[in-house]
This record gives sequence, C-alpha cells and structure tokens, in this order.
Amino acid sequence: MMKNQCKKPFAAILLASAVAVAGLSLAAGNATADLSQIPTPFSFNLVALGNVGTSSSPKTADVQGTAAIVGNLFGSGWSSGLDVSQSSTAGYSLYVGGTASFAKGSIGANGMQVNGNVTLDNFGDSTSEPVVSGGNLYGTDSGTLAGPVTLAGTNQSQLTIQGTLTQNQAYNPAFNPTTLTNYFDNLSSQYSALTPTLPVANTVNKYGTLTISSANSGVQVLDLPAGEFGSSSSVIHTVAVNFSGGSTASNYLIINLPDTALTLNYITFTFSGISASHVLVNAGNLSTFTLNQGGNYNLLAPLANTNYSSGSFAGNLIVNNLTGGGESDLGSFFTPPPISTQTPEPAAIAFLAMGVVGFMLMRKRA
Repeated sequence: MMKNQCKKPFAAILLASAVAVAGLSLAAGNATADLSQIPTPFSFNLVALGNVGTSSSPKTADVQGTAAIVGNLFGSGWSSGLDVSQSSTAGYSLYVGGTASFAKGSIGANGMQVNGNVTLDNFGDSTSEPVVSGGNLYGTDSGTLAGPVTLAGTNQSQLTIQGTLTQNQAYNPAFNPTTLTNYFDNLSSQYSALTPTLPVANTVNKYGTLTISSANSGVQVLDLPAGEFGSSSSVIHTVAVNFSGGSTASNYLIINLPDTALTLNYITFTFSGISASHVLVNAGNLSTFTLNQGGNYNLLAPLANTNYSSGSFAGNLIVNNLTGGGESDLGSFFTPPPISTQTPEPAAIAFLAMGVVGFMLMRKRA
C-alpha cells in the first residue's frame, strides 16, 4: 500500500520526532537492555526486517560488516562480521530476532546473539567468538565451536564445544526486533513525507548517468518519478551527486523513490561536495525488489521483499525479506542529519525504545 503522500517541512518532522523521543521507554518486558552492546541502526551493513533465506533456499553469501535480522536466518556457507574488528564493546556481528539455522560458514568477530534456537550443521569455527541463544543449540553433523556458548535452553547438538558451555542461563537480549522495525519504518515514512527541495528533470543522459546537482546547502530532498531508477527506457548506471553550496560536512541528500516494484542492476554513485555517508536512497513503498550485481550506496526499503541474486553491495542494505547469493560489503554507511536540522540521530533514538510497541508507525509485512 502506498504511503500518505502529504509532504511535510523539516520543522514538522523535527517536532514529531522530538515528541517520539520524549515518550520512549527503556524497559524491554521485565528486562533491562544493555544499551552499551547495541550498535546504532545505520551501523549495520545488512538489515532484514523479515527473514533471510528460506528453509528450501538458504542464503549463501557473506556479510563483511554486522547484520541484524528481525525474523529467521536460513544460511548455507553464511558468514558475517568478516571485516569487523574484534572488540568487547562493539556488540555482536550477528543479531537474529527469530531462529538461526545454517550449514557450513563461520562466525565473524564478536560472535552472534540469537533470540531463538540455533542450528549449526557441519560448522567449523575456530575464532573463539561467543554464541548466545535464547533457546537451544542443535546440530546433527560434526562441527566445532571454539568460543563460549551461552544458552537459555540446552545443548542438543553433536558439535564439539571447546569453549565454556553455559546452559539454562537467564536470557536478557540486547536486540529488540520490534524496536528496530519501528525505527526504520518510521524514518522511511518521515523521509517520504518531506517536501522536495530539488527540481525533477530528465537528467539521465544517453550513457545512463543521472546527475543530481544542488547549489544549496544543508538537507536536500529529491523525489524521482516512478520508473526513473529502473525503467527500460531510462536505465541508470551512474548517479553523479554534485553539491556546490555549503560544506561536505553539512550537506545531505535524501532521494525518494515512489516505486512499488523495481529491478536494478549495478549503480555507481559518485560524490562531489557531499559525503557518501550523507546520501540515502529511500524506497518506502517498494514491496517487490530485484537487485542484480549490487551497488555502492545506502538503501532504505523496509517493505521490500528482495531477491539479491549476485554481486556486492557496499553500503547499508535495509530491506524486508531477503533471498539470493549477493554479498554485503563495507561502505560509507548513512549518517542521518542531526536532530537540529532534520530527524533524530540514530544515537539519540538508537534502541532506547525497548518495549515500545505501537507508538511508531506499524505496517503489515508480507
């Protein structure tokens, strides 16, 4: 379903955001979350607000950075946190709100936290990273876990656990799936409702380059027509973002796409007068998405059921359900405009909303 297209100025968004922050709670059920263990939302390389893979077609690719999966993870040869520095304060490399099941693969730096059961088949890990689960540990094939394993349930696997095994441990999750979903749903809706500040023009040249230019400073918003990013008559290969006003540190660009269905091949973004981390493609209405070969930008598409077939995507990839063999690579992750300019920073909201259900925008997910 299409979102409300009533556009709002920055001041209205700021007021609504300030009210939302004031009403947030720190409680998660009867438990208090350890906020120090939670990254800010846009520090995740990959976010899936639904499931990753399926039981019949598990996800096969790697994630260089950290990953947050609200639903279930079905992986084969799955690895995450491959290029994350080991740190006791950086949080886990993989958060899963449901269950995690993967054959082969590895646990990256800082390990994983899974709210449900964990199933690891033919799994070989020698990095001594922790596995924390709110359920049981399963695994029918041989494999090794070199690091500590902490379970709310029991170990019912045939894995060799070389680290400390702790069972029937009280589980206090640092990851609240509802809060993460609400955060990205709400932010995408806010950005979609902003009044455009840049004119829409047919600026895709015959070589497939879309040029977005601005002599203004601060936060700029561009609403592209439906099909501009992926129609057969206007296939974009390069997006050149050129800002001549303001400073690189203070300029931001939100590109809103109205499409409900979209197929994209690899798109290269170039940046002048603006940081790559200050540009976001927001596809808040997108429900059916085919991504071929990846890209090098930040994408927020919280409703998009995505088939990412192959290639590498360097940046934030935030979608609903995710299938396919494409990889997620480190990039210049999005930094939202400061609260004084536009919307609350992730650090301000982050996951302070533990236990808040229904306060922010809720939408049905397929």
